[in-house]
Amino acid sequence: MERGKSWNAKEMSLIKDTNKSLEDLHQLLPHRTINSIRLKATRLGFQRTGEALFRSSRNYRELLHDNEFCQVVDGELLGDGCIIREQRRGKSYYGFSYSTSNREYAKYLHAYLTNKTNSSGKLYYPDKSKPHYIDGRLVKSSQGYLIKISHRVFEYFYKQWYVPKKIIPSKLVLTPLVCKHWYIGDGSLLSKKSSPVITISTHSFSIVGVDGLISRLSCLGIEAHRNKYKKDQYVIRIIGRNAVEFLNFIGSCPVKSYQYKWNIGDYRQFHKTCHCGKSFSYFGRSETWRKHCNDKCRIDYKRQKAKCKHGFIN
Repeated sequence: MERGKSWNAKEMSLIKDTNKSLEDLHQLLPHRTINSIRLKATRLGFQRTGEALFRSSRNYRELLHDNEFCQVVDGELLGDGCIIREQRRGKSYYGFSYSTSNREYAKYLHAYLTNKTNSSGKLYYPDKSKPHYIDGRLVKSSQGYLIKISHRVFEYFYKQWYVPKKIIPSKLVLTPLVCKHWYIGDGSLLSKKSSPVITISTHSFSIVGVDGLISRLSCLGIEAHRNKYKKDQYVIRIIGRNAVEFLNFIGSCPVKSYQYKWNIGDYRQFHKTCHCGKSFSYFGRSETWRKHCNDKCRIDYKRQKAKCKHGFIN
């Protein structure tokens, strides 16, 4: 067989045999060079590792039908994640990038994405020995853990999220899994006040995009507010019982090191019975904080108590 001739079905089946190394394939296909076998295997989605070939990545169409994977990526892109596009020899290559100072979560997210995409990916550890400067001033090293994973599927997310700047896709649905990864990346909890306050950073999105997120949260029964952070930058705040409902909606934290973002202390829902006989519930930190179902009952109760005290009622 002459070189350059198309690959037949038998040759293709041999290429896909993950138990055979390049040397084995070259012996079975002596008319093919090792470089041509390696190139063909790479194009089919296989790469050489050691003495064998393995499937380097899942088919991108298969990944796009994986709802869990898509929701995790959407949640990370709402937060600190981003899609990187690189130009090489006239072609575009896409990859996912994420930076965090939390080692446990970096390893968790890296393991999840590499397992889903069947790609090796890269996890870079911070080099604390290198000096770090901000505005020419030497500060402590703030380098975090960096995740980089290349896969064709991220081209789809790039087209959804970048036009050309990062936006909120019109088709985005805030599921519990999307909101969980969004909250882990950009959310914070202040629980020392009388009511817990969740703040989610949305600095990179326009006011229209932020209002769209608030509208989506409202459809879930969670009341949220837009607050100005700096010029043309906004944050979303969720306060009180809505913060509790949001945490219940997104479910438990996947890593222990971020558990503090779920710790609302003794703030909870109380169920009581008013003096008028009506049952009611409220959120607070103390059972004695509220005793009446509404302000009218509270005022009527005080009036009756005053009349009893002054002898107007037998």
